[in-house]
Amino acid sequence: MDSLGYLIAALAVTIVGILVYVYYLGQRTRELRRDLAALERGDLPGRRR
Repeated sequence: MDSLGYLIAALAVTIVGILVYVYYLGQRTRELRRDLAALERGDLPGRRR
């Protein structure tokens, strides 16, 4: 594999890593919003007032 091949492979791995991270952040944000809405309603599971 020549230098250009390694560069393309590194770029592909980097792009995939960034996409996975952005997907993870989106999932985490959705989960946090759901928890925040539950807190505002006062009915978060596992918590007692």
